[in-house]
Amino acid sequence: MKKIWVVGLMALLVTGCGVDKQREVEESTSKKEKKMSSEQVVKELPVVFEDKKKEIKQDESLSVDINFNPKDKKMKQMTEIVEVYQDASLTQPVGVYYDYDKEAKKIIMNPPRVPLGSIGTLDVNEKDYGFTSGELLFYQEPNKQWGRVKQLFAATKVDLKTGDKLDKPEVQVIDVKQSIEERIKMTLELNKEGTPVFKWNNIKNADYYYVITYDYTKKKGFFLQGFVQAKVEKNQWIPDSTGQFMNFKVSEYERQTKENKKKYGKGTAPIKKENLDNTAYAVVGVNKDGTTAVSNLMQLNSIAGKIPLNEEIKKSFDEEGNTTIEEMNILPSHRWITMEDGSLVQRLLTYDTSKAKEASEVWAEYEKDDLSDLTSKRVNIVSIPYTVDGTPFKGIAKVTKYDKNQWKTELKNLEDRQNKLRNKAGILDLEIKESDVAIEMKDYPVATTKKTTNDTIYAHEKLGQYLAKQMLNGQTVIDLSNYSESLSTDKLMDNFQEAMYQNPLILGVRSIQLSKTGDKLLISYDEDNQNDYFKKQEAIRQEVKKVNQKIIKKEMTELEKEYAINQYLIDSAKYDDKALENAEKNQFKQVDKAFSDSFTPYGVLINKNGVCSSYAGAFKLLADEAELESIVVTGTLEGNVPHAWNKVKIEKEWHIADSTNNDNDVLKNSLLNIPGSASKTVLQENDEYLLNEYLVDFKASDKDKEREFYHVENRFFDPTRISKELLSGLAKDNKVTLRTNYDLDDKSFNEVAKEVNSELQSDNLTGTYWNGVIFLSNK
Repeated sequence: MKKIWVVGLMALLVTGCGVDKQREVEESTSKKEKKMSSEQVVKELPVVFEDKKKEIKQDESLSVDINFNPKDKKMKQMTEIVEVYQDASLTQPVGVYYDYDKEAKKIIMNPPRVPLGSIGTLDVNEKDYGFTSGELLFYQEPNKQWGRVKQLFAATKVDLKTGDKLDKPEVQVIDVKQSIEERIKMTLELNKEGTPVFKWNNIKNADYYYVITYDYTKKKGFFLQGFVQAKVEKNQWIPDSTGQFMNFKVSEYERQTKENKKKYGKGTAPIKKENLDNTAYAVVGVNKDGTTAVSNLMQLNSIAGKIPLNEEIKKSFDEEGNTTIEEMNILPSHRWITMEDGSLVQRLLTYDTSKAKEASEVWAEYEKDDLSDLTSKRVNIVSIPYTVDGTPFKGIAKVTKYDKNQWKTELKNLEDRQNKLRNKAGILDLEIKESDVAIEMKDYPVATTKKTTNDTIYAHEKLGQYLAKQMLNGQTVIDLSNYSESLSTDKLMDNFQEAMYQNPLILGVRSIQLSKTGDKLLISYDEDNQNDYFKKQEAIRQEVKKVNQKIIKKEMTELEKEYAINQYLIDSAKYDDKALENAEKNQFKQVDKAFSDSFTPYGVLINKNGVCSSYAGAFKLLADEAELESIVVTGTLEGNVPHAWNKVKIEKEWHIADSTNNDNDVLKNSLLNIPGSASKTVLQENDEYLLNEYLVDFKASDKDKEREFYHVENRFFDPTRISKELLSGLAKDNKVTLRTNYDLDDKSFNEVAKEVNSELQSDNLTGTYWNGVIFLSNK
């Protein structure tokens, strides 16, 4: 066959954070407000939060006074009057022990027998702090410890004077005093070898840390003891083995065998192990007096999907190509990897061309199974070491046919090909820090100007709406005293994340801190001057209106509006590689001021240069102006690259629009209205933030014939026709881009290329593919 160079896949450009459901509200009396549906109005909280939180010691009981007789109200349980929960949504009850003092008419709530977040002593050294014969406790008497949770929520369900049921439970936030008061947060990263690295903030009063596994569900919360997995002195843990994260018994690859098809029926999803859905990892800091509260929990199911388990060598060789091959230009680009959750993914190969060399080896040859015809011969090869990206797997590719004068040029082409296939990663990790000292308010001067804005504000709850409005005004000190739900640290952070990411005119938040008193949120922005902040916002607004007038016509359908916005961003903007490099240099905690605009819509809309968060924010603002409902979605690309994109509502169904990756010269619009089922191997949504239970409302449609770009453009063909259509396209323009099945792999692509070139007989045919989109050029 003639040579087929596989070149040119997009640079996938990224930044990311959580994705939540967004509903919108506009406080102005503009015409837009009249067009909003009732679904888009900020929802009332199902509970009422009390204005002050209560701090209690570990062994301190809670009590409420009542002025009625529960029996007169035919109440059988004290929980009908008041109940303690682990979460602000009141879904995780705490098994407290109740006492009722009839004379004093007082209900007393004692700590549970098994403290929340308790730790068993299996695999714990007897000399370690707090060791007892069964639990790692610091109060050994029953009902004397609430446990290792930072906050609890006491919900009063009736009027304490009359016993009549309240319309909404009244919730008091309870801060549980810990031996070490500093909060600890754990994150998971994968190093270059694909090994999981659990990290957390340094706790200055901790002598060491325990990494723990718990049984934890959204319905029950903590309900059993945790078990220590590791004791470490540094603020990170790299497991000795990743086997503990494997949560399947039959992988996606194994499901394809006849035996497993018969045993488990139709389907391709891995068969999961039983009783592992509840497993979660956490960490606590420890000293001689006790521990911190338990960190955030990371569910095993989420962890397992990020960690590579093994290379499916047979599938890789069958479908991606052998790494011992005749010609360098058909070396495979990817390998098939089974992850710890049993899912099957492709990972890019990195060829270390700097270590490629000519060599001579002795190879055995035979055809008969009994080796009776075994002979040996010396073979000259070019050997090229490679690694599989994001995994510990590596090997050596061997090329047997090469031109001594050209192989180094071909090697450079191979390197260029793989680099164009490589994804780019990047994220700015913002979180609310709690101050443990009094903060001088002069360091956070109140912004003097308070504008009335007609910007649509997107939020689920009034707290999020309020935060968004304040940040749109560039306020550096936000008073939380009228929003008692902010006393729940998790609820505050969740609302903040939603406000910031779903209101793209909030520009360049650099840091956020909660005051020691908990009633003020202190924010710094990239723009120190409030007027400069407003000028950038106004520049964006004017540009959005200008672009909208240019690209959106009155008679357009929702689909046509989406296409127009996506195309405008493709035509007008480019990705800012330097901004990404700067974020990497700063460990993705911040970027230098010179690059901050590239992480907001100002970058793409004004500077015409930005990263994917800039593309996604710009898309949403343009969609808003066009009265097209959309959200910003954040998560990961191909399982391990932080990323941001959009979903758009078209004819009552949600669709994926990833303008960053649609902006590609040869593989244009690969992710424009791709079916939800096909997107799962590429885009994984983040469900760690506010109201993740609403994600189902934004589920991407599986319909593609009506709205997916290549279907709409009549450029989608099944595998039996794709070669013929590619030939037809090349005859007209010497280059062509078409789409076939989304699961196209290297083997199928090479077969298509062979079939096309059997007709062309060209030395100039080059091409690439991704996600079913094929590009061929005959120049």
